Parts: sequence; C-alpha cells; structure tokens
Amino acid sequence: MKVFAVLCLITTVILTLTPLTAVNKKDINPPKQEETTEKHTTEETSTTEKVTEETKPPEEIEVLAVASGNVVTMNFLDYIIGVVAGEMPASYHEEALKAQAVAAYTYALRNIYNERENPSPALKGASITDDSTKHQAYITVDKMKEKWGNNFDTNYKKIANAVKEVFGEVVTYNGQIANTLFHSISSGKTESAKNIWGGSGVPYLVSVDSTGDVFAPNYSSVTVLSKEQFKNIAKTIPSVKLSDNPKEWVGEAEKTTAGTVTSITIGGVKLKGTEVRAYFGLRSPAFTITYKDGNFTIKTTGYGHGVGMSQYGADYMARKGKTYREILAHYYPGTEIVRFD
Repeated sequence: MKVFAVLCLITTVILTLTPLTAVNKKDINPPKQEETTEKHTTEETSTTEKVTEETKPPEEIEVLAVASGNVVTMNFLDYIIGVVAGEMPASYHEEALKAQAVAAYTYALRNIYNERENPSPALKGASITDDSTKHQAYITVDKMKEKWGNNFDTNYKKIANAVKEVFGEVVTYNGQIANTLFHSISSGKTESAKNIWGGSGVPYLVSVDSTGDVFAPNYSSVTVLSKEQFKNIAKTIPSVKLSDNPKEWVGEAEKTTAGTVTSITIGGVKLKGTEVRAYFGLRSPAFTITYKDGNFTIKTTGYGHGVGMSQYGADYMARKGKTYREILAHYYPGTEIVRFD
C-alpha cells in the first residue's frame, strides 16, 4: 500500500458481522508487507441506481490517466485486474484478492453511475481516474512486468484468476451500490466514517475489530522531530502561536476507541487528527505526540484513514480460513452481495 499525506474528504459505506476473536501471533505467519495504495475518496455522493441481478453492468470503463491527461476506454475486467495489482500485494491470499476485486469493482461501478447523474468537468468525460489519492490505483500490464519481474506470469495469473472468479459481484446496501472504502492497515479496529470525516455517518462504514492488523510489519511507525523541526511544520498551520516552552506546544488528544485522534491542540489551535496527519506527513490519524529532551516523538499506528476494509486485515482473515464473502461482510456490516449474470 502506498503512503501519502493528504487531507481526505469523504464518502461512506456499511456492513455488520461478529468481530474477529482474539488470536495469538504464533497462530499465523503473515506474508512480508508490501506497500499498496491507500484508498481516498471525493465528497460523498449517493447514486440512485438500484442494483439487481437483472441489471446489466457496463463492459467498458473510461479512465482518466493523470500522467497524460488522456481519457482511456478499457475493458472493465482488465481494469479491475489492474486495480487489484496496484492496490494489493500478489503475495496476499486468494480470498483477500477476491475481496479486493469485489470492493474495487463496486467502487468503480458506483463512480460510473454517479458520473452519469452528476458529471465532473475535471474527469473530462471519464468515470474515474488512475490517481490513488483521488480514486483507486490502477497499473498497466507493462507496469506489472516492471514491478514483478520474473514473477510476472505467476502473479498475473493468480490475480487474474481471483478477479475472474468474482467479477460482476457488487456490494450493495438497501439495493444501492455501497461505497466500498478500504485502507492498508487499521490500528486494530477500523474507524467509522463519521469519526474521520464528520457528518451523520454511514451504517456500513462503522468501526469493527481488525485483530490481525497488529501483526503487520508496518503496523506502527515512529517519527522524531527536533523542536526546531516541529516548530517549522507547526508554523505552517494557520493561527498557530508557539510559546518559548516547547512542553506547552501540544495539548492532550481526544481519541476514539480505534485510536483515531479526533481533537488535539497545537499552538493554541484545535485540530482534527486528519489535519495533523496531513501537516506532519503521518501514516494515519491514529497517533500520540510526546516531548522529551528537546525532541518530539510521534508514534503512529495503522496505515491509511482506517475506514472500511483493511487490506492487511483481509489477508489475515483469509489466512485464518475466512472466505471473501465473510471478509466483506465483516468490514461492511449489513451489506449484501449481488452478482450479475
């Protein structure tokens, strides 16, 4: 999953199932964690499209390639293969790859219908971009060959087979296409959309246990900044005023049960955790800041905004014997899966 520091705006999603039970680290040997893209979204829009088994899905999708600025029409199946290859390590379990494929297909289909109803001039007639900071990642076959080298044939076959097995399956809520957000690693519990982006929230984008995430190699990270480095960043925040005593610069943080900072004061300015994440380039909005001996230490847990499906958590569940449908039901409670024939 690839990391970036960017202030997220939002959308939402739902599902409910029993939380994962506690497990011991020795119960599973997780694969080496690779970096994949974090799922970002634009402001929430609600498609009125009702999805049933009789709904005929599009066979092609128009994608805005941000590097060239061109709109590329591509086969929908090939597009989803490229998304899964860009979003999730090929080393992940087949059931996790299937869960990612369904989430990616659902997200893309939602964008197609939303763009039909409310076209965005910035997309130039496309339904989605290949920019992972705005929509979801997509890589071409040439990029896959460059990324995987001698393992291309094996990895491509594994991902393509997983995608083909579930292609056409859509996550729905009350008959409408769900907003299947996902992220790299949670803090051990996923976060509700309401806590991250405000608003009234979404019934299927709520906090659920994601126990396996704490075993991820990149689960936590530590950033150490000198007081001068911290000051230089803090001064870019509008209205911040720093005293001569660094111990007074950062106030107590308010957090959710998932560890996300909902409110923290820096230099007299009250900020959201997502804002601090953007300013300081943190991996997630779940963090602690301490000061000692002239340095600020920021410890961050998880990777990404934490809403929806945890990609590492999906792989962990799959390796514990869960199917892709069970994974999706866990991370998007209350949703259903509809399959197009």
